[in-house]
Amino acid sequence: MAGAAGVGLLLGTGGNGGVVLAETRIPSGIASLLIAVSPLLVALISLALFRVAIRRVQAAGMVLGFVGLAVLAQLSGPGGLDPIGLAFGLAGAVLWSAGSVYGSRAQLPESDLVNTGIQLLAGGLGLLLAGLIAGEPARMRLDHASAQSVGGLIYLIVFGSVIAYSAFTWLLRNGPLPLVFTYVYVNPVVAVGLGALILGEHIGLRELLGGAIILAGVATIVTGRAISERLRPAA
Repeated sequence: MAGAAGVGLLLGTGGNGGVVLAETRIPSGIASLLIAVSPLLVALISLALFRVAIRRVQAAGMVLGFVGLAVLAQLSGPGGLDPIGLAFGLAGAVLWSAGSVYGSRAQLPESDLVNTGIQLLAGGLGLLLAGLIAGEPARMRLDHASAQSVGGLIYLIVFGSVIAYSAFTWLLRNGPLPLVFTYVYVNPVVAVGLGALILGEHIGLRELLGGAIILAGVATIVTGRAISERLRPAA
């Protein structure tokens, strides 16, 4: 159970907490692009902790991904993106990636429901403690909660936690990490599109360029194993 709690703290408290803080300062679409670098970070963490080799094709993808990050970082400054928000988003990506690597190797409860429940409980308690330390209960006014905010909370509980997170934790135990992280192809597109459509977030040419470079790097990382295996016989 300790392993599941540790994964929950890294993913829920660290990963999701970082994204939440980031989205108070930068557009949700940009925050999703920062999370899209997770496969790059997973490769680096796996190399540093478990000596998992990085193939040349994957290394090229990592270079592309960090170039994309550099493009996004240049958007900070007057009229650009908040560097603190970018830092929160990147920290969340690092912690989410670390939790994913740990979750793929840790001793976890055999029951998928128990495993997911412990992770969600640990992550939620971690966020609750962080909120208490930040003094958020004194600023919370439940009587001001709108139907839209309540509906958003219910949606996140049902679809974000019960369904999506359960599927993610199951994949961590039963599938290779490159397959698990194929979701990063979809999330940025959905987040950028919905952010612009519903929230009126401005997405300029440089944001799109940085995002495209990041996704190209992620695609190379995720498919790098298959590409390397194809190239090896021809060499």
